[in-house]
Amino acid sequence: MTRNKINSLLRKITDVNDRFFLKNGFNFARLEYLQIEPTIRCNLNCIICDKEMKTRTDKRDINFEEFKIILDQFPLLRQLNFAGYGEPLLNVDIFKMVKHAKSKDVFTYFATNAMLLNSNMAEKIIDSGLDCLIFSVDSGVSSTYNKIRIGARLDVVRTNIKNFIELANNQDILSCNFQQY
Repeated sequence: MTRNKINSLLRKITDVNDRFFLKNGFNFARLEYLQIEPTIRCNLNCIICDKEMKTRTDKRDINFEEFKIILDQFPLLRQLNFAGYGEPLLNVDIFKMVKHAKSKDVFTYFATNAMLLNSNMAEKIIDSGLDCLIFSVDSGVSSTYNKIRIGARLDVVRTNIKNFIELANNQDILSCNFQQY
């Protein structure tokens, strides 16, 4: 596909201001907000997840070196969402990735199903400097929740979230404000 066709397509599918389009193509380096999928693996089998994702055989994580190569292409980046179909806490490099983004003064966040959020994981999240942690909870009713999040248990999720909040409060870091830099 030629550069002109790519630019034309990007103009059609985005509301990106023309200032992002250069003579030589789309200037990704000027983007300030980015989403990177750290893994497409998940510890659950939720009914709400894409069927094709569940059956993929190429489930893998992005490694730290790949992440750095990607991130370093965005010098103006202000916010980074570690999101996608997978559970970010399954990627062993997630905390190194967060720390690397934080070293570039990037606001970082991700969502978790909280099933893996034990005290060790909670400490790592806090130590990484993650700015915002979002808990994916589809219902407060156990029977409903457990039907949606197959492989999860609401009582475990509640306990994990409660323990995380207590730990974060003890370290006086509990705050999740999305910032517009």
